[in-house]
Amino acid sequence: MHKKKVVNLDNIEGVREMSFEEVDRIAATGYYTSKQIWDLEYDVKLRETKNILKMLHLEF
Repeated sequence: MHKKKVVNLDNIEGVREMSFEEVDRIAATGYYTSKQIWDLEYDVKLRETKNILKMLHLEF
């Protein structure tokens, strides 16, 4: 039987939040509003995080 491991997501490399400067730079191009970028970035971060956890066979 597997023991569940608790993972601190802050310690996993490769998962990070965009900085305000990055969002401002993308928003300045006019293609996206900053809210769209935050929403998109959250989805991507969550998906990447889940993939990493799946790869490590961890649950959270």
